[in-house]
Amino acid sequence: MDSWSVVVLLLGQFAFIGWIIWVVVKFNLEGRRRRSEERFRLLERFSTGQELLAFLGSPAGEKLFLSFSDQRSDSRNGALRALRAGLVVLLAGMGFMVLSFLRVWNERETFLVPGVLGIAVGIGILIAAWLSLRLSRKLPQDGDLKDIRSTLAA
Repeated sequence: MDSWSVVVLLLGQFAFIGWIIWVVVKFNLEGRRRRSEERFRLLERFSTGQELLAFLGSPAGEKLFLSFSDQRSDSRNGALRALRAGLVVLLAGMGFMVLSFLRVWNERETFLVPGVLGIAVGIGILIAAWLSLRLSRKLPQDGDLKDIRSTLAA
């Protein structure tokens, strides 16, 4: 295989991975935008601050309020998503390395570069997920959020 074929193959692989990342990010942003619009429409129904405070005092209002500021579970979910992504990238890199050592196209370098990059990026994502999970344990507990709500009600 000539060098131009290898370059085109590598560029195609990186373009495909970039497209997948773009689709995932767009999907997440769209979901957050929809949730934000739903919450805004719900809060828009209250005409006075007293009605809003009465609603926030109810169990449904408490649940809505905690959903706005649930940093702890959100950071844990983010760490778990990063863990999954890290494992996928790491295993894809290992797959490229296996293909490189099997010499599928009689050229080892064709799959060696994406394999090494996939393993390195996967390990980096796994380390970042582990650090994020450790740091999320140091965030305030849910009981601290009730103090914030009582401050807003006063």
